[in-house]
Amino acid sequence: MKQQAASVADTEQQDTDHIKKVVIGSAAGTIVEWFDFALFGYMAMYIAHNFFPTTDKMAGLLATFAVFLVSFILRPVGGIYFGRLGDKLGRKKILALTVLLMSGSTAAIGLIPSYESIGIWAPILLILIRCIQGISAGGEYTGATIYTVEHSPQNKRNSYSWAMSAATYFAFALAAGVSAGLIALIGTEAMGEWGWRLIFLMAVPMGI
Repeated sequence: MKQQAASVADTEQQDTDHIKKVVIGSAAGTIVEWFDFALFGYMAMYIAHNFFPTTDKMAGLLATFAVFLVSFILRPVGGIYFGRLGDKLGRKKILALTVLLMSGSTAAIGLIPSYESIGIWAPILLILIRCIQGISAGGEYTGATIYTVEHSPQNKRNSYSWAMSAATYFAFALAAGVSAGLIALIGTEAMGEWGWRLIFLMAVPMGI
């Protein structure tokens, strides 16, 4: 009886350790994903200046937020596509793919030449990359939540799945803090010239 009880205790401990790893891994991926996604909004003023130059600054800013809107519209598409792909190839692989896809596309925004350099191709490339971000975000969040629920005990699925929502809000707050911190460190002038690109390139080490 003692051996049986010890075996049951060991199994429960292994299950607990496993779900903790799943939750931490999924939450970490979600933080990286939504940190990258949120940067676009916080850097909107600098993006408008570089990709939608116009005498009317408000028009340029509205054009930037229109691009932001496009990525939100495409999130359900990412959820459907990567959700089905996760059923075939496994959630873990698809979660890794979506995080790397988001990190790569975020870094690409920091590398796009400005409107002054390549003209209309600058906003076109920006829109295309932002579409990739929207699809990736929809796929990652859906996959991370399902992956967590699938590995959670039947009676604790709500207790663990909340972590994905919390990770999303934390990522937005983290992106705001990092953006504000960099502006305070280098100043608004340097931020407008090159600093905004640097913060997008931070996605590479975070994604890895």
